[in-house]
Amino acid sequence: MKPLAPTAATSTASTAATKNLEPAEMAELVRRQITLENASRKEITKFNVARMLQLFGRSQFDTGSSEAQAAVLTVKVNAMREHLEVFRKDMSTKRRLQAVLAKRATVLKYLRRKNLAKFVVTCRALGIEPETITA
Repeated sequence: MKPLAPTAATSTASTAATKNLEPAEMAELVRRQITLENASRKEITKFNVARMLQLFGRSQFDTGSSEAQAAVLTVKVNAMREHLEVFRKDMSTKRRLQAVLAKRATVLKYLRRKNLAKFVVTCRALGIEPETITA
């Protein structure tokens, strides 16, 4: 059985209710619709990846630089750690976390080899102590 579509009477009632709102109340409704409070974990991670690419990328669409790769991998690490706090026995995520940590370490080792100053700045910005990345 198909769900019933809203009738003209119900849509008119909801439209009339929103027309009676103050501009501040309307702005609050719009803010609640577009905020990340109601977003899924996947949407939040996607937003954080885009934000990190803006901060660490050399250009708008840079995803290949070592700084940008390390930033994206850090977002993934943080998301996996949050997941593992709730689901402690999720072994596949633990394995993936270890793989992503190894990949991030590899990228940061490369960055340290090529440009030590950028390596230190990137590590500090990501909350990683540069001394923890060993050869």
